[in-house]
Amino acid sequence: MKRTFIALELPREFKNELTELIRYFSNLSDFKLKWVEPQNLHITMQFIGDTREEDIPEISQLIATAFHDYPGLELLNPRLELIPGKMPRLLWVRFDTEDKQIRKIGRFLEDQIRQMGYQLDNKQFKFHSTIGRIKKRLPEILIREILTAELKIKRIRVSRVTFYQSILKPDGPLYNSLGEYDFIRR
Repeated sequence: MKRTFIALELPREFKNELTELIRYFSNLSDFKLKWVEPQNLHITMQFIGDTREEDIPEISQLIATAFHDYPGLELLNPRLELIPGKMPRLLWVRFDTEDKQIRKIGRFLEDQIRQMGYQLDNKQFKFHSTIGRIKKRLPEILIREILTAELKIKRIRVSRVTFYQSILKPDGPLYNSLGEYDFIRR
């Protein structure tokens, strides 16, 4: 069994901006927060979990089929959010999109993977990228600083999806690509 998920890849320029933001906040205060490594920044489209080895080629083919003619995803209005609002445990970047096709692709993948016998999360998908996990209560001044931070890049274009294996390690997860798929640009 391999622990797997499907992720939308953030463009390098946006990852660079998030890396700078992480560096800024980590230098700002000595609070307990586990930052996501820059190479691990992504948008989880579908967490599958424990996946049978023999199903990996079929899931890979499903991903390739689902994204075959997809022109790419435009994400708008990136903003920092603390989740949940009271006693936050996560710091993430949330995005908006007007793209309806990506939601259809998501439902297609979810339906097909469920038909293979996997139990998937029923939560409504939100376009977000986790950048940190909060270990203890944040000071109010830091919460205000986070929630008022402005990201420079206001619009990003996603043009790649990756099928990952996640290996959990004491110092953080290690992600191995099981397949990468570029979208057709029109």
